[in-house]
Amino acid sequence: NNNNNNNNNNNNNEPSIQWNKIKAISDSESLRTMENFQEEMRVEIEKYKDEYKQLMCLEWKDKEMKTTNSKCRQDDHEWGVRSKLTEKELLSIQINSADILFHPKHVYDFDIYLHELLTRAHSMNETFQTEMRSIFKDCQGCTFEEGPIKTHDRCKLKAQVDYKHERYPKSAHIIDIIRCQVTFTNVSQLVYGLNHFLHVMSSPPTPQQTKKFKVVRFKNGFFESGTSINNNNNNNNNNNKMTDAIPIPIPKEYKDVKMNILFMNNNQSIVTEVQFLLKTMSNFKLKAHPFYELARQHSFMTDTFKVIQELSFDIQLQIASFYAFDMANLMLFFPRQFASSSFIRESLDFGGGNFMIQMANSSQVKFGYAKALLHSNMFIPRDIVQTQLMRPDLIGVYPLMLALWKQSSIPCIQLFVPIDPDQARELWNKLDEDDHSCIEFGVRNIRVNLLLMLKLLKDNIRDEDRWQTLIQTCDKRQRGTPLISAINCQPELSEFAIESLIPINYKENYSFWELKASSRGAERNLLHFVFFKSLPNVWARLQLLSKYVPQQSWERLTISTDTVQSWFFFMREKKEMERENNNDNKKNFCFI
Repeated sequence: NNNNNNNNNNNNNEPSIQWNKIKAISDSESLRTMENFQEEMRVEIEKYKDEYKQLMCLEWKDKEMKTTNSKCRQDDHEWGVRSKLTEKELLSIQINSADILFHPKHVYDFDIYLHELLTRAHSMNETFQTEMRSIFKDCQGCTFEEGPIKTHDRCKLKAQVDYKHERYPKSAHIIDIIRCQVTFTNVSQLVYGLNHFLHVMSSPPTPQQTKKFKVVRFKNGFFESGTSINNNNNNNNNNNKMTDAIPIPIPKEYKDVKMNILFMNNNQSIVTEVQFLLKTMSNFKLKAHPFYELARQHSFMTDTFKVIQELSFDIQLQIASFYAFDMANLMLFFPRQFASSSFIRESLDFGGGNFMIQMANSSQVKFGYAKALLHSNMFIPRDIVQTQLMRPDLIGVYPLMLALWKQSSIPCIQLFVPIDPDQARELWNKLDEDDHSCIEFGVRNIRVNLLLMLKLLKDNIRDEDRWQTLIQTCDKRQRGTPLISAINCQPELSEFAIESLIPINYKENYSFWELKASSRGAERNLLHFVFFKSLPNVWARLQLLSKYVPQQSWERLTISTDTVQSWFFFMREKKEMERENNNDNKKNFCFI
């Protein structure tokens, strides 16, 4: 590259080398895919030249049918989904509304009308798919596939973007909510399938039947090349490759045939879409789609690159908020900026937390990008990462502690463990200023299986005496133990979990079982917490706890009140549960 020196001097003004590498690989693979596809199509066309000519010239003539470029609508037919309110009526509502921010036309079009259209689609989809499948059941080399009904969000976006200049209601222009596709092995079978389908569509119904289908729009993606079939000068005037046997241009992009079909049943109608695919084209589309998406993203990023540059990298990093897609874009386009970022190196949040603490405290972090960011030394320098991992916030909380609480997997948590084994051992055994241990933080995590979490904790806190001390340590704020936190947070408990969180002398340690922890301004005992949240398996929890809680402590817990409510708390809860006819919850009180 002759511009290497210039690039080195203008790193901040050029897309990063990481993105360029990926784009270069994508372009190379895309070109190779295209060449393979064109070779397959050349063989296909030469083998079925007559049928391919027919395909290129295929049209569908109908007086009432929309032209290729016409806009079909769901309210064209008398049985279609029609708006119950006119634009004028909605404008009158808006004028007379006291809320100047209320836009009834927008609400009606993209929510009410669209919901009615989707409801119609869901009610008619099964019948439509059954009818379509039966039409193609005797076609050779044919694979029929039902398409999923478009979601409301996807339809709304399409109506607002693709049809923003169309007449009201714009949602009526969405004519592919119900869809299916038929893939044919070769050109000959595709032409036969198209002719067969059009014959069925045009056939009059029997006296006992009513007409169910009507082609309202026909779009032949192959047709644009039809005029050049017999033009011997194509090789000179056109960049398209030609077949050796006949002067037919070989397609260099995906093509198919689409028909929009008006489906009528039980005095209701909806416009649907049927796609006719050639297998070679279908395979090419699947292989080329990732490259297309990458090219589209590159185009978008190139267009917005200047805008992004107007904002500092640190601001972009804060906007990303650790979301994987946005973080990946920053890593691709600005990898060198991470090393010099003042936000990463120096900034602290309101609690005194550095960048590692902020990252550990975010549940949006994904392992893939986080591993590269923290441990590859290509982005944030390793010494910065390791230094910040050993720095707590203002109340003594370390990144590892928050990772144990907030991260969604064990590998993600392990990213926040220092490389130095002595430093790692020190952190695993630390308490913050409120006497919260790593065990306490870990048992609060509901995204990671509790058994896996306890195994991770035990593997790293190997001193049994220290483990016993930590599980019996009450934090200064709520005065609770890790066991109470597990009962309060975890949807499922097991014998292994209970046995890991209770002291060796649990049979005689009455104070451990009978302590009261603070919750919402009240002090509550162990059993209060069992009932306090609407967690599943309360009966199983009680049975499990009864195996370990000494009988004397159990008796005292059942008659112990919190500092706000009397023992009638249980009776009120019982009455509410009985009103709901919840037999399992009745068993809870019988058990107590």
